[in-house]
Amino acid sequence: MAHNERLFDPLTETLSPARADADITQLLRVLCPEAAERLYGDGGRTPVELFCKEHPAPADVRL
Repeated sequence: MAHNERLFDPLTETLSPARADADITQLLRVLCPEAAERLYGDGGRTPVELFCKEHPAPADVRL
């Protein structure tokens, strides 16, 4: 997912990078479940959530 300051607003839940990633993942599961299964497994966390878990953001950064 590309980062663009004008597309994301972490203070607004619907415009957060994590929400956008969840929407993209869900759409791929609907459109092509086989590919989504191969990429993301059977559910759980999105790629952004997994990245944030492995690489915690500094205290002054909000996703």
